[in-house]
Formats: sequence, structure tokens, C-alpha cells
Amino acid sequence: MSCTIHLDGKKQAVKFEETAGQPAILQKIIERLYDTKDTDLRKNLRVTLINIAELPEGFLKMTHELSDKVDLLDEVFGPRSVKSLHNLLPKLSEYPDPLRIDPALCRQYARYIKSLAYIMKTYKEEAAQVAVDQTINFAEKLAPFINPETGLQKETILCLREVCGIDQYNCHIL
Repeated sequence: MSCTIHLDGKKQAVKFEETAGQPAILQKIIERLYDTKDTDLRKNLRVTLINIAELPEGFLKMTHELSDKVDLLDEVFGPRSVKSLHNLLPKLSEYPDPLRIDPALCRQYARYIKSLAYIMKTYKEEAAQVAVDQTINFAEKLAPFINPETGLQKETILCLREVCGIDQYNCHIL
């Protein structure tokens, strides 16, 4: 069986939200993927998510939804998820004080940093290459999380080590 989705269907899947502002269709697909062991159904659900991810907004929303289910994030997107996880982090200029991030913000962004670390640890150079080629100032967005107060320094350093190991520009930015 194959799965194709027209552009309007992709937009509906991304835009349809319940009263809480959650992407209900995406959540149902992910929930079904998480629950089923049927390999054919899993394959079709993954293809569905990949098709919806062709929309940039769909890719970001899907990555957000999967960021606390790292095994599924890896299964569906693999190292390509580095780009959207990076895009979900705030720019350095958006922090009032980049050296002291509000603990509430740290908790909010911790899932992205932990998912990035998992993907970097799993795919190493391939994921680092995605970070170098498809993101802008990767090291700059991660730098505030080196602070020990965030509790994310281990994951952050793992990511930065992989990326800075292959890219002098990110070393310079850091």
C-alpha cells in the first residue's frame, strides 16, 4: 500500500487544532505509530509523517510532537531531525540574558537538546553534517545551554563536540 497526501491534506493535518492548540491529526498519527506493532501499518504511518513533513511547518510541528519520543523521532526522520530540532530552539538575541536562562525556558527547551544529543550520539558525523549544511549558527543556539545551571551541559557539549569537530566556522562562533 502507498500513501500520498495532497497539499490541502498536508495543510489540514498541520493546521487542524483542538481547543488546546494542539495539532490533533498529527498527534493521532503519532499515537497510532507508537501503539502498533504491525510492520505494514508502521511503514505507512512513517510515510504519512514524512509526506506531511514536506511542509516546513509540518516538519517543525511533527518534530516538536516527537521530541519527547526520541525512538520514534529517530525511526521517522533519523539525522534529518537535527535541522528542525535546531529551528525549535530560540535565537541568542531572544534571551534577555543568554548567560542566565530562565529555568522555565530550560525545561521547555530541554526536550529538544536531549533529542539532539540522542541523534548526534547515534549518527555522529552524519548528524553533524546535517547541522553544518542545513542550519545557521548551530553552535550559537546551543551555547547558552552549556551553563551548568541548565542541567543540560552534558548533552550540549556532546552536540557541540560533534559539530565543532568537523566545522571550523561553528568553532569560531562558539
